This record gives sequence, C-alpha cells and structure tokens, in this order.
Amino acid sequence: IVFSHQPTPHINDWPLADVSIVDVESGRVRALAATKAAESDPHFSPDGKFVAFDQSNDPPTWRRRSRVAVVPVAGGAPRLLAETPDAQPNLLGWTKDGRIVFGETHRTVNRVGVLPADGKAPTFVSPEGVMVDNPSLNATGTHVGFSSQAPDRAPEPFLAPLARFVHVQAAR
Repeated sequence: IVFSHQPTPHINDWPLADVSIVDVESGRVRALAATKAAESDPHFSPDGKFVAFDQSNDPPTWRRRSRVAVVPVAGGAPRLLAETPDAQPNLLGWTKDGRIVFGETHRTVNRVGVLPADGKAPTFVSPEGVMVDNPSLNATGTHVGFSSQAPDRAPEPFLAPLARFVHVQAAR
C-alpha cells in the first residue's frame, strides 16, 4: 500500500507525525507511536517484534533534536534509547544482533554509529577522520555503503563492514 500525503498550503503539519501499522488484508490502521512529539522513520527489528523510530523533542521545535525510540509491534509505550552525541540521528536500520545503526554528524564529520536497543550508550563505528556521507545499510545489517570526500579528494563510493569499519573503495 502506498500512502500519499497532500500537504495543506501554509500549514506546518510535520509536528503531528505518528507511526502506525497497517494490516494489508483488512486495511485497518493501528497507531503504534502517537505522542505529542513527532515520530518518523520507522524500521522493523530483524525478528519483526519491535519498531525503532525517530522521536522529536516534546513538543516538537524547529531546532530539531531527537532520539531513537523502540516500541513493541504488539503494542505498548515507546521506550526512548540513549541520546546520541548530536541528538540528530539518521536511522539506517538494525543489525541481526539487535543494535540500531544510525548516521550523525559528530563535531564536523559525518559518522556511523550503533545504538544498543537495551538503552546503553551509543558508539561510533566509523573512524573519527572518515567523512561518511549518505550512508546506507545493506539488507542483512552487516555493511554500510557510503560516499566519502575530503578537501583534497573528490567524492568516491566506499563499502565497510560494521563489525570492523575498514572502508574499501567500491569498484567502478
């Protein structure tokens, strides 16, 4: 099912975003995360039992600070995970062992990190000096594809395993 949202002119409705589950057979919509914050960017866990999503500050502000939250698909209250260093995570997906992969600017460099679903502190897996632009997690949650550049180097494609982030330039 594809949903289309036609924004109403002159109304900023992004603060009203919620996360819902749609039963494809019946078309029934069930709210999964509907708080006063804005919820977006949902990702199912590998076992399908949880959904991780981005939750804005409450109430939502233009200074977009957010955290990753996790909610059981069966229902229940969303649980906020540890705050990421810049409080602006870009969710990429889950690893098979239940960690959430995110991209975020740390100081002046875009990096990739992992956030344990048990609430422990996040850690960056990409090296401090490697610019990780437009990261994308593979379907198995083991590798990240990205572009990287530097003041003396044009953007080039790279691939790195999450377990040991040694980036290799992708073949052309």
